[in-house]
Amino acid sequence: MKKLTLFTFLGLVFLTSSAQNASSTPNDITYGVDVKFGTIATCGAYGVGFHMERSYHPYISWDLVSVSWEAPFDSPADLDRMSLRTGVRGFSPCFFRSMRGYAHVDMGYTAIVAKCLDEDFNMVHEDFHGFGLEVGVGLRLTDHIGLGYAFDWDSETKYKGHYFHFSYLF
Repeated sequence: MKKLTLFTFLGLVFLTSSAQNASSTPNDITYGVDVKFGTIATCGAYGVGFHMERSYHPYISWDLVSVSWEAPFDSPADLDRMSLRTGVRGFSPCFFRSMRGYAHVDMGYTAIVAKCLDEDFNMVHEDFHGFGLEVGVGLRLTDHIGLGYAFDWDSETKYKGHYFHFSYLF
């Protein structure tokens, strides 16, 4: 877990410093905080996330980094799902004031940490690590508020999740 934390921190520092040097105007980089509600396998789940995107064109941006954490409603202490991803985001033209649609594909690293008791009531930890993919569509209602849906998958457990995102962008 220490290696994962260090890897995540170094990746964020590297991507942040590179993005700020590559951009000529500060408006090219957008930060977003997401709150998610959906499913992990067959049970309800919630999550939080952070993403940073750099615009290259009015209709195309690169999700420099997308970090998220999810847990089931019924036992949030027993399962943690964490993701570190990067990807591309495409936008539609504005169709009502500043409202516009978007679609995104993010790929990267996903870790699932499951904690449970065995038959002798000893704590057992199971870790799954692998490739993760998120594909989503949504609507930017204003320059600061977004709503969307995302399908989430990972290669190790073949997990499939469905989430509704509420985003605040700054």
